Amino acid sequence: VYATTADVLIERLRAGDDYVQWTLRFGCILHDRGVLRSAAAELVASGRWPSPDRKLAQVRRMRDLAEHVVDSGDHEATLEQVRSVLTALARWQLLAAGSFPLARAELPDQLRAIDAADLAGALERCIEGDPSVEELRRHLALATQSLATTVAG
Repeated sequence: VYATTADVLIERLRAGDDYVQWTLRFGCILHDRGVLRSAAAELVASGRWPSPDRKLAQVRRMRDLAEHVVDSGDHEATLEQVRSVLTALARWQLLAAGSFPLARAELPDQLRAIDAADLAGALERCIEGDPSVEELRRHLALATQSLATTVAG
């Protein structure tokens, strides 16, 4: 469920927020006074694409938080944070590659299609498995390495 004001929705759409675009493209409208219909029409008319740069900044913030959580020793919180980082990183890589990210469970297959098998495997393990804290540290290191490669490249 996504609830916001009309002004915030349009502002986020125009700023390239991928979640707003996902909501407009794939969401199920429960109630609308025309705002969502208008926003969806603007999305189609403008050909607007979510901002990979906006998503990349989000990944960096999330990764920094996850690094602190990993050190806390709270396994469930660590899994949640690392899974969130990997999900955001996947969405960034897909957006940058010109592929619209789908639901979290579909991301690993989308990643494999753009030759990001390592990230696909790590994300899949965090979605479907029960990785240890050490494995989660390795997954977070993979995310950090991907971000470092982005800066270098």
